[in-house]
Amino acid sequence: MIGLLFVKLSNLTIEPSAIISLLLFLTVGATLITIPVINRILNPLKAGSKVLQDYYGEEILPIPAQYAGDRSDIDLTRLQRTVISLHAHIQEKKDLACLLSQDLRQPFAQMMGIFEIIKLEDDHLKINAYCNQMIAEGKKQLGFLEYVLEELNTSHTREPSTEKSYVTVNELINNAVERSNTAASYKNVSVMIASRCNPVLELEETESTEALIKVIANSIKYSFPKGVVKIQTALERNFVEITVSDTGVGFEKEERKTLFKRFVRPQIGTQGENSTKHSLFTAKQTIENQGGTIELISDGRGTGSTFKISLPLTY
Repeated sequence: MIGLLFVKLSNLTIEPSAIISLLLFLTVGATLITIPVINRILNPLKAGSKVLQDYYGEEILPIPAQYAGDRSDIDLTRLQRTVISLHAHIQEKKDLACLLSQDLRQPFAQMMGIFEIIKLEDDHLKINAYCNQMIAEGKKQLGFLEYVLEELNTSHTREPSTEKSYVTVNELINNAVERSNTAASYKNVSVMIASRCNPVLELEETESTEALIKVIANSIKYSFPKGVVKIQTALERNFVEITVSDTGVGFEKEERKTLFKRFVRPQIGTQGENSTKHSLFTAKQTIENQGGTIELISDGRGTGSTFKISLPLTY
């Protein structure tokens, strides 16, 4: 239509056959221009459909991608994150069911067995001892249930914060250590910093500090009194590596699989600590949201443990 209008306004004399040829030419040209535009619009929809088919068909998770295009690209990014988040929820549900079935069945079975013994017991001292045993077990299970309920009421699916700022690695460590000094002093554990580099990082400072506090708190919890928690830094290619080492109880290789799970019964600390407020699950999630990684290494019981945190450098 635009081509015909142009011809009309130019007052050119064109044969009817030429007009038909011109219309065909313009139609083909418009089609060639339109097809890439339509494909560009449909590509995110096709990609989104493939993400859903892969997950619901074979439970293949999408590889998270950062799209900086139009609205459809942004929606595809959100779809990928939603699928990953839903998968995490399903896994958490399975972990919770497994945890509750394993950790609640046995204590309640034991308590029921004790009740049966009490029914047949005439010695008041033994009955009193059995009752104290049930009270202690009941308090233990109540604390565990409170932890589970607290975790269930805590959202871990929100979008990572985009309010990043520049901070040196030493500032990050010093802030975390300063806020961990009370727990360390109470247990007479020394926290030493041996930094060999001080690069600038771009990250969400508050959340990253909280994650590092959780890591340090974990090392303090499983350290023996008068123990040492040592924090070191080093440059590894495009990352800065922060290691937090302790001389505490350590763990066996088979325990590593559960250390960063959300629903896992926390082990008692070396002084009977049963705190669940320093979840390694949330620390791992925060560090990964900053583009980093975290792993926990130990050579076995009694050998201590070492956290290795890698955060991307800022250039």
